[in-house]
Amino acid sequence: MYEITKLKNGITVASRFLYGMSSASIGIWVAIGSRHEPVRLAGVSHFLEHAVFKGTSKRECEELKQAVEGVGGTLNAFTAEEATCYLAKVLGTRVPVAVDVLSDIVLNARLAAEDIEREKGVVIEEIRMYHDLPSQRAYDELDALLWPGQSLGRPIAGFEKTVSAFTRKDLRGFRDRYYAPKNIFVVAAGNVRHQGLVELTEEFFAKAKGGTKPGIRATASNKSKFRIKLCAGNTEQTHMAMGLPGLSRQDPDRYALTLLHVVLGANMSSRLFREVREKRGLAYEIGTHLKMFADTGAFMVHAGVEFNKTHQAIGLILKELDRMTKRKIGDAEFRRARDYYTGQVQMGLEDTMDHMVWMGENLLAHGRIRTPQEILAEISQVTPDDVFRVAKKVFKQSKLCLSAVGPFKDKDRVKIEKVIKR
Repeated sequence: MYEITKLKNGITVASRFLYGMSSASIGIWVAIGSRHEPVRLAGVSHFLEHAVFKGTSKRECEELKQAVEGVGGTLNAFTAEEATCYLAKVLGTRVPVAVDVLSDIVLNARLAAEDIEREKGVVIEEIRMYHDLPSQRAYDELDALLWPGQSLGRPIAGFEKTVSAFTRKDLRGFRDRYYAPKNIFVVAAGNVRHQGLVELTEEFFAKAKGGTKPGIRATASNKSKFRIKLCAGNTEQTHMAMGLPGLSRQDPDRYALTLLHVVLGANMSSRLFREVREKRGLAYEIGTHLKMFADTGAFMVHAGVEFNKTHQAIGLILKELDRMTKRKIGDAEFRRARDYYTGQVQMGLEDTMDHMVWMGENLLAHGRIRTPQEILAEISQVTPDDVFRVAKKVFKQSKLCLSAVGPFKDKDRVKIEKVIKR
């Protein structure tokens, strides 16, 4: 299904031709993200992702965008904890244009001092925007509780203080060190032929060389212990995020945890949605979320509830988590969860962009691309007993972390601690 070629200079090229598709999605993945940053450069991966779009030695900023958008395509990028991706979606006949522009951004960004200073204002406003979003702030504070003093506990965008101090030397040094062949993966899905993609990569990345593989700076989160962070905010709701140390993406129990996530909070049929929203009317939004990294992970619950019912909602959520450790789920509920997950995997891969992201994430995480059939075969081996065992393994109240944003007073912390320790 997937064709993979490693070039002589170390770049990996991967593609999947999807029959019946007019479009092709191309991603230039760089195996560097926020968890690889030293404290002084917190946010540099994300900032660099912004700055490289400001112009290259070949094209001005507007020319970069117009080259892709002017032929009906889209151009974008994102930064995560363990990777940065520059991506485009175009018609299959325009793949050469997309590879040309993306490689130009990755390799030839001029990173002019005036552009860097101007972009600092943009990124700082982005940081402030996220800080002003109660739900996002709750998640950021939860990361800090789960991974205290570690890079995974810092926001991907960094802090105003670190971003303000970035210099052109910092950005060029970071780019030259990590945007190198051994860390670069050229990935495409859709109306694209592998040999043609290999030839384009060889052409546009011919001068790329050297580089250093990033090291992992954070330690596993399994040392987390009970922590609470309440942030006073002028909000109508309490926006909360609970977290427990989870599993890495290499853990053999990761699919059992994934199905546990589906049962508890992945959709409108989930237990938390049913118990907290449908039966009690305590929340409009509630769900669960998984984070899985190379060596660690987290199981998270998020909700927005009426402030005066915060304690009630926390108690009900904890009751549902505890219930998973006391009684095995029934066959019918388990089957629905498994079918939901397998359906989401298969439907998601119908889009060329989602398929490309799937490929890139697999390559960076596992060094190969696992087929959907492999994933579904592994999921089919999970049993209700596995889900029950993993629930007891992960849901340990002594390691619970809770962050919340709302109109809190000092007395509220005591009340919440009593609910959690009950």
